[in-house]
Amino acid sequence: QGEKMKVACPECDERFELDVNEFDQGDTAECPECSAELIVFVKKGKLGVKTPKASYYDSELEEQLYEED
Repeated sequence: QGEKMKVACPECDERFELDVNEFDQGDTAECPECSAELIVFVKKGKLGVKTPKASYYDSELEEQLYEED
């Protein structure tokens, strides 16, 4: 039996559980309430979800930060 972790959908704020052993960084999950496609991320050993749009902006920001070095 896997360890479950609660996450909140950024689209509709529905809280649902993901199995820690089934999801890794970059996997996709679907919100059971609004069916939004979400990207799973891992931060400090905890799972979270964000929209693909938010994921795109994060990677853009990271690229800009690296370019400034």
